[in-house]
Amino acid sequence: MKRVLLLAVLLAPGSSAIAQNTPAGMTPAEAKKAEAYFHFSMARVLDQEQAFDDSIKEYRKALEVTPNDAEIYSAMARTYLNQRNREEASKAAQKSVELNPNNLGAHRLLGDIHIATIQSLQNSRQQATPAAFKETLDKAIHEFEEIVRIDPTGREGYLMLGQLYRINDNPNKAAEIYKKFLGIEPSSEDGVIALAGLSMESNHNAEAIDLLNDFLKKQPASDRALETLGDAYTSLGDTTGAADAYKRAAALNDDPDLRE
Repeated sequence: MKRVLLLAVLLAPGSSAIAQNTPAGMTPAEAKKAEAYFHFSMARVLDQEQAFDDSIKEYRKALEVTPNDAEIYSAMARTYLNQRNREEASKAAQKSVELNPNNLGAHRLLGDIHIATIQSLQNSRQQATPAAFKETLDKAIHEFEEIVRIDPTGREGYLMLGQLYRINDNPNKAAEIYKKFLGIEPSSEDGVIALAGLSMESNHNAEAIDLLNDFLKKQPASDRALETLGDAYTSLGDTTGAADAYKRAAALNDDPDLRE
């Protein structure tokens, strides 16, 4: 809390002057921006101190000065999420993307919220209605499509979007997004295993084997890829190929399950 008090001492005189009149040498627009920045800065420090209620108040004061600032809404949404208030976090993040459709932080936050909701629905003792689950899934897909659009080099966005397409029973789109990701990051173990797993789910085991063998020529020490290769050979009925892949994986990873 000492940092909060120090910041208040340093900035409060300037803020008071801004609130009462326009300081010399500042236009009214510049004065408003400075006042909003003061409250925003106070909120960020309060966030670090986990004083989330006070932080929200500062964000709201900033928004009274600059009501159409997407960054303030985005930061406030993260604070609401830290309070475990998903509803208000979602509202603030949604307002942020309405003001700025390219606000990556707000889209990521909305994506995180929808993923958490999907996980809650999957783990709930009371099974969610298909309509409610589908609605949340569609929202999550939309957010990660936006994340990939805004940040086309971000690995997490592609991998999560592919997984969401798989859950949504859309293997073609999942394969498309995994292949696009591997075009950007061809050495990605996660990407290759995800695409191979998708091929195996579609009973295209030979295709998965070719993909994994090609990857293993470049990354022979990938025990996860070798284990997946063993699974693909097993599904194809090739026990010799499976045993060899599992043996190679076990040599890299002393896992009792692999040895068995």
